[in-house]
Amino acid sequence: MCRSHKRQNKDHISDKTKFVHELNRVAAPGATIILLTWCHRDLSPLENDLHPDEKKLLTQAVSRNRAKWISAADYMNLFKSCSFQEIKYADWSPHVAPHYAEMRKITLSWKGIMSYVRHAGWRQMGIKFLMMPSVFDTFKNGLLKYCILTCQKPQ
Repeated sequence: MCRSHKRQNKDHISDKTKFVHELNRVAAPGATIILLTWCHRDLSPLENDLHPDEKKLLTQAVSRNRAKWISAADYMNLFKSCSFQEIKYADWSPHVAPHYAEMRKITLSWKGIMSYVRHAGWRQMGIKFLMMPSVFDTFKNGLLKYCILTCQKPQ
């Protein structure tokens, strides 16, 4: 796999609308779409956007990925706009939280730090370790959720 493809092969697709329209274009009639992804918290009916401090945390957490986060409700609306049916959503955050807590513990251990340095080098380690606390904080405080969304393309 070429290096430029590796950078694009992340879960963080910047244009979610284009992504969902492409799913609609390539999916066979009757196909089931299953999307596992990170989403920001759903907004209340009185909110138009995330709070400034939440935006700042997300920006810090994903500065290298250039991700543009949307909520699960936003994804569901995108699926509706493409006429997908049987749209369902579940928050899997409680199920993946133990994994991320363990990952943080391992990554911040001496063995984890040295392993990362061997694979990525000292320069990349600095960026990762500056980002790591904000990534875990956004997950722990509910700003980011790990979601599963499913829907079906009409026949």
